[in-house]
Amino acid sequence: MAAAVKLDKSNKVTPVKTWNSEDAYDKYTESTLKSYKDSYYINLPYDSFSSDDSYTEHVYDGGCIFVSALREEMGSVAFDNALKDYYKTYKYGIATTDDFVSMIRKYDPTGKTQDTIDIFIKQ
Repeated sequence: MAAAVKLDKSNKVTPVKTWNSEDAYDKYTESTLKSYKDSYYINLPYDSFSSDDSYTEHVYDGGCIFVSALREEMGSVAFDNALKDYYKTYKYGIATTDDFVSMIRKYDPTGKTQDTIDIFIKQ
């Protein structure tokens, strides 16, 4: 299984929890994050990236890490409730990054996720 990571303001990557003894995902996560040149932002336009590979690493791989970190910080119940509400609210419409972030904040009244949001979402 996967591990969630915690990123601090200096972009230091620290695995938060590993469910199995396998280190493959942790190593992949760390190496992926270290490969990001300027930022971890996952919501930049396509033409902001130097190559298709850079776009893929940031948006898809970084997105996976971002969601895993949110789940770990909020707890599975609150995170799942946020996703259910997000789906219910936007299922036949168009949602923005701000809509997603607002929903996460709604279900995270303690503000634990703010550092992770600041690292991954350019606002």
